[in-house]
Amino acid sequence: MRLARMGVSSYSRAPPLQDPLPPSLPPPPPPPHLSPVSSKRSILSIAFPLPSVAEEPEQELEEQKETKEKEEKLKQEDEDEDEEEERNRSHCFLCYGWMFFGLFFASFFILTIYLVFVFKLQPALPIVSISKLDFPWLHFPDRNFTLLDANVLTQIQVFNDNEETVLDYGRIKVQLFLDHIQLGETMVAGFSQKAKNLTFLNMRTQVRNSLVNADYAKKLQASAKNNQIVLDIVLSGNIGFEIGLLKMNGMPSLIACQDIKQFEVDFADKPKECKVEIFGFSCAVLFGTQEYLEGGSQFPDLLHMRKMATLDIAMTVN
Repeated sequence: MRLARMGVSSYSRAPPLQDPLPPSLPPPPPPPHLSPVSSKRSILSIAFPLPSVAEEPEQELEEQKETKEKEEKLKQEDEDEDEEEERNRSHCFLCYGWMFFGLFFASFFILTIYLVFVFKLQPALPIVSISKLDFPWLHFPDRNFTLLDANVLTQIQVFNDNEETVLDYGRIKVQLFLDHIQLGETMVAGFSQKAKNLTFLNMRTQVRNSLVNADYAKKLQASAKNNQIVLDIVLSGNIGFEIGLLKMNGMPSLIACQDIKQFEVDFADKPKECKVEIFGFSCAVLFGTQEYLEGGSQFPDLLHMRKMATLDIAMTVN
């Protein structure tokens, strides 16, 4: 009993055990290097967490995607513009090509008709020759042989060698050239010529106080005494054709009689024929004649005048 009591009393007298959990401690003070504002931010960052690092790559990917889409859109627009320009350029080339071929074929068609027309009419042209050439008056009034007075009588025969075609001539302008000297001009009235008809045209021209070179004048005087004078005669006008019921009027024509020698005209059995041409060739010769009259140059040959082809027919007499 005593022991029991002692035991009880001893048990009751044992010191009480300490509390294993210490009392709660106050929060540690902020680090000395952080200000109150930064500590407040840290507290806010804990209360409101910032976006995580994983969200930043997603935003960058979205921005890159948008940028790529914009670049692709701009590239597509540029490609569309290039295609539009290419289509417009091809259309322009096509239009120019058709215009070129159209003009080419139109010119070819007109040229073909012209050549056929010329070849058809060329055989119907008359045969022209000089049958008489005389100088009843050839005088140098100046002692220095620098002035020339001359009268020239010329007879031209025109033969219509066609079987049925009738030729209608308008007024004809006749010009005479002695090397680089013009020996006057005259006009011949128009006339009509039936098939196989021979017509003679008598004309007289004169020149007064024409300036000449003294040496050339002396040679000319000697040539006149021996009937060795050489002339160029040009006739320009219009020729019409009546072939059955078909009638064509006003074809520009030119007759070029070159290197006509007085001696040959007087004593030759057959007169020297002149060259008769129409359309473009005649215009070229007319242009050459006009240049001769304006510049006083030597009468150019027919081949040279063809190279000077022009559509100017100002000297053509209607």
